Amino acid sequence: MRLTAEDALQAYAEMINTLQISHFLPLLADDFHYASQSVLAEISSKEEFTEYMTAKLETLKQSGVETIAELDYWSAYGGGPCVVLSQDHRPICTAIAALKDGKLSRIDLCTVPPPESVTI
Repeated sequence: MRLTAEDALQAYAEMINTLQISHFLPLLADDFHYASQSVLAEISSKEEFTEYMTAKLETLKQSGVETIAELDYWSAYGGGPCVVLSQDHRPICTAIAALKDGKLSRIDLCTVPPPESVTI
């Protein structure tokens, strides 16, 4: 079966929802990149991502904060599948994916500002 962005993002959502990384790792390219507006420096390898996300998932387990990841679709910039992550029923970020040579090569997270911080 050929990996699609939708498949990869569904697996990412499953990782977040189950707080388990093991099923997600085989999808990643060795030079996998992960960028988030909440992370100071871009992660640029599968190994670095594994270390980071293992700690992140453990923190989520300990926090008691309800975190839900759901597959969705966005229409901006050509559109496509994405994952919307919410904590305590409030959207916090959107994840998009890129594939290369049949592997997940990149995930980018874009934060969603809380309504009280938005001024018009």
